[in-house]
Amino acid sequence: MCGIVGLYLKQREVRREEIDAMNEVIVHRGPDGDGVYCEGRVGLGMRRLSIIDLEGGGQPIANETGRIQVVQNGELYNYRELRRELEGRGHVFRTQSDTEVAVHAYEEWGGFEFAQRLRGMFAIAVWDSERGELWLARDRIGIKPLYYAETGEGFCFGSEVKSLLRGPVVRRELEPAALAQYLTYGSAGAHDSFIHNVRQLMPGHALRHDGARSETRPYWSFRFPEPERIGEQEAIERVRERLRETVRTHLVADVPVGAFLSGGVDSSAIVALMAQEGATGFKTFSIGFEAERFNELPYARLVAERYGTDHHEEIVRPDAVSIVDDLCWHLDEPFADASAVPTWYVAQMAAREVKVVLTGDGGDELFCGYDRYAWAARDGWLDSVPRPLRRLCAAGATLLPQSFPGKYFADYASYDRRGRYIYNLELFPPPLRRRLLRRAWQPAQLGLQDPREEWRRVMEESGAPDPMSERMHLDLKRYLPMDILVKVDRTTMAHSLEARPPLLDHEFVEFAASLPLELKYAADGTRKHVLKQAVQPLVPPELLTRPKSGFSVPLQDWFRGPLRPMFEDQVLHAGRCLEYLRPRVLRQLLDENARGRRDHGIKLWAVLVLEIWMRRNLGA
Repeated sequence: MCGIVGLYLKQREVRREEIDAMNEVIVHRGPDGDGVYCEGRVGLGMRRLSIIDLEGGGQPIANETGRIQVVQNGELYNYRELRRELEGRGHVFRTQSDTEVAVHAYEEWGGFEFAQRLRGMFAIAVWDSERGELWLARDRIGIKPLYYAETGEGFCFGSEVKSLLRGPVVRRELEPAALAQYLTYGSAGAHDSFIHNVRQLMPGHALRHDGARSETRPYWSFRFPEPERIGEQEAIERVRERLRETVRTHLVADVPVGAFLSGGVDSSAIVALMAQEGATGFKTFSIGFEAERFNELPYARLVAERYGTDHHEEIVRPDAVSIVDDLCWHLDEPFADASAVPTWYVAQMAAREVKVVLTGDGGDELFCGYDRYAWAARDGWLDSVPRPLRRLCAAGATLLPQSFPGKYFADYASYDRRGRYIYNLELFPPPLRRRLLRRAWQPAQLGLQDPREEWRRVMEESGAPDPMSERMHLDLKRYLPMDILVKVDRTTMAHSLEARPPLLDHEFVEFAASLPLELKYAADGTRKHVLKQAVQPLVPPELLTRPKSGFSVPLQDWFRGPLRPMFEDQVLHAGRCLEYLRPRVLRQLLDENARGRRDHGIKLWAVLVLEIWMRRNLGA
């Protein structure tokens, strides 16, 4: 695991100190060492967290002639198999590193093809000096981040936006489209960032830059296949075996591997399978809250006791506000999901003990686990009501007071089934979003597309055989890489901890997608049915029947207490974000939250995080 950076300038040579400056702000991603390659107009840099080949795996790594130089963030789980194949084709290796496999894979199969052979989580940069080409590739699901920018000065890339801001290519200018994206989905979007000209390489894509222009295209295209014809018992056995295989694959490391243990089905199954694969006395880590409705520690203890893990746990208290500034710095961009707070603490705790943890991320997206899947299944009756009538009710609801019960349901009901599902994922409902954004920053005023339209297009193009699979496809392609994976990557790497999600191995994702929907969402409404049946012998029965709670945070309480004065001082009194947002609407949200009329905790958190980022990155 590492952080990577690089430059390809147009008019002059790269200076070593420029790469060093870009590297300096991501030391947390790799405190064990650094490496730099500078030659003419190209420079590569990396920070290393030593996981595989502790002695010989430093980067950049070159091929035999030095023509090809590679830096990599992440892990390649099939590197041993690929190495044997490449050695059979005449390639000579000098280390035991997985990154050196990427060097020879590019050398053997070339640009857009080499990434197809890799199994893992990765962001890779390859410099081919003979061709004068810089190649970037990002893993299929988007587990590891990779940002890039192209301006008149040249091309740059990095694991975090803050690295690009330290280089000579990017200026500190706000990207206008990011505001509407953020208020809709809680992040800058799947393609872009909050900084003008800085983009994200999409998951499953590769990019070639030759010093003059860039070309980007997918090397992996995921669409839901026609469901496989398979009986329930056979499906259960195959899910169990494929789970065991992906966990075994993700245990490859030259350092001890632990696990996050939430007390839910997914992380508990991962811990159980780690034990079955021969791990004994490994370390597990759990976070809880004083508020009982948010606390899952008792369930995590059941699993830890069953498998004899070396279990560690911690309670997150309201004084968590003391980490807000540090958290925002490491999140790299405005990020509204407040479950980053407990994830920060569990990562901090784990990093004191291990360098690698396995996580249960991905189970809900693959096996229909979210509550919103059930909501979507239940509200189909709305389509029997004429849409003009629903739209008329929504128009009338705009005249109702902000706190009126049902105000937003009328707007929600006016959409078709795709629109309603997207609505469930939105941070600020569309009517409130329009009220909050100043007129000059409305998407229509800026000539921008409504952020919702891009998500609708993802659903329409999914190839999914049914509406429920279509929703899972959207979550895999957008919710995961924009939210869950951002949160886990940034908070774990802030503490120099590598997090691996076995359920998001692309081969397991493709397998899970091929299973019939009725095995995931049973006729009686049971979600994750086949997964629960597969792990039933492995986990305590209490975990299979209890309601899903998620990794929630008592934000409503916190904004009645310690976060309220912080919000008033930093946002309402002198907020940088008030150039874009209406203070009257923000005050109303804060007051309604304080009186208990509505829970606006997540919305207030999103604005506070936005303000902290703007002050640090855009100036006063």
